[in-house]
Amino acid sequence: MWPRPFEEGKSPKGGSPAVDESLEARLERLGRQRPELFGSVWAEIGFVFSISMSQVLSEYFVSGFTVILPTLVRDLQIPAASLTWPASAFSLTVASFLLIFGRAADIFGGYPVYVAGMIWLTAWSLVAGFSQNEIMLNFCRAFQGLGPAAFLPSSVMILGSTYRPGPRKNLIFS
Repeated sequence: MWPRPFEEGKSPKGGSPAVDESLEARLERLGRQRPELFGSVWAEIGFVFSISMSQVLSEYFVSGFTVILPTLVRDLQIPAASLTWPASAFSLTVASFLLIFGRAADIFGGYPVYVAGMIWLTAWSLVAGFSQNEIMLNFCRAFQGLGPAAFLPSSVMILGSTYRPGPRKNLIFS
């Protein structure tokens, strides 16, 4: 037998339409909820802030380096013909390894790759602070670039997997 059509004003479950929500309304409601892993709104704000600031940090390492470059040129006696290498080595490494570390985040998970990238950037930033010559600085800047190449795609992956599709995810990504 074919099921009988629902009477007007009744839901498929037999309750009133106000009690049973439609699929679209349920998706909208779930898309606005805070993920369960955050105990409070402050925990969520801290999480989103730390991910966002990692993005800002990588941009600072790209463009903020030009501020200190004149001092490094003087202290390390870097010739004018080689001025572009300390600034460009970082960007070149990030661009070259971004997809590779994105795939590594797919394989091993976003969080371990994110943390490893941050630790790597911190370690090579410390080593770069003790650079004695131009070649050491260039290598340190290139190795620094591996850190953001790891944490940039994995941070987006972490955000994407933490939030379900909906208005809250749209707000976080904006």
